[in-house]
Amino acid sequence: MEKNLKNGEKEFQKRKPITIKDGVITLEELRQSTIISFITQPPGNITTDSVMLIVDNLDAVTTKVKGETKKFKRLDLFLNSTGGSIDAAYKIVKVCREYAEEFNVIVPLMAKSAATLICLGADEIVMPPVAELGPIDPIITHPSKGTPVPARSIRDFLELVARRDQTTETELSSILAPLIDRLDPWIVGTYETIMKISEDYARRLLSSFMLKKDSKKAEEVARILTREIPSHLYAINRTEAAEDYDLKILNVDPGDSLYDAIKQLFIIYTQFMNQNQIILLSGTRDINRFAQAITLPSQKGIEPKGIL
Repeated sequence: MEKNLKNGEKEFQKRKPITIKDGVITLEELRQSTIISFITQPPGNITTDSVMLIVDNLDAVTTKVKGETKKFKRLDLFLNSTGGSIDAAYKIVKVCREYAEEFNVIVPLMAKSAATLICLGADEIVMPPVAELGPIDPIITHPSKGTPVPARSIRDFLELVARRDQTTETELSSILAPLIDRLDPWIVGTYETIMKISEDYARRLLSSFMLKKDSKKAEEVARILTREIPSHLYAINRTEAAEDYDLKILNVDPGDSLYDAIKQLFIIYTQFMNQNQIILLSGTRDINRFAQAITLPSQKGIEPKGIL
């Protein structure tokens, strides 16, 4: 996957340089839509601040008619992210829906965890062969320690504790002590609550949009995506998404002009972000807001400043 992307970047570099704006306009013309983008690279992820970035972008391209916001006929979110806050992801869907009659998500490479939740709230997910979704595995962050922990890690921890009868108490203590130090009672107690919330969000979105005619299927898919897939890294490709989960997928393939436009725009974004140490970017055809990773003398942080 990485090799193919690098080859694509080399091919792209040989062509006439184009801007992010050029890439967005090309894709908008092919899709007959308005496009906003949201792209993250570790350690960047979806947060509550992301919601306001999306709102700012929507406001920037929205037409006002007699003081009222005119809805887009078709709004596409160009989304690539490993995930983040499920509450923020759910809010992003609700906000985008307020601005558009039709809301779709374009996934150039991956939309995992909380980003998958955003996809579940779309009318259609546009996916090239390489694109993938994943299980919804929310991140739990301790309110005072600030330690982010994937929910599935907590589940694995609890399952290990449940198997304690297979190990002596002394051995168990030596194995679990460092884990208990990281996963204190607050985080462990929060696990089941956040899993229920994740499943409820997924069910609500599916039953409202893609699976609105099949509530039982919506419940089944929500349960599988939040509880039954064992690996956080599990890749759900477009075939599995359509055939196993009944999600509405638009396949785009090499040779299609839409495929070329998606690949081209993603390469432009990736190059720009890598060259400028950008870990989060959200924008439109005319403006991009971004956050850069910075290294301080004693710690690594994020500088949430930048408009292009």
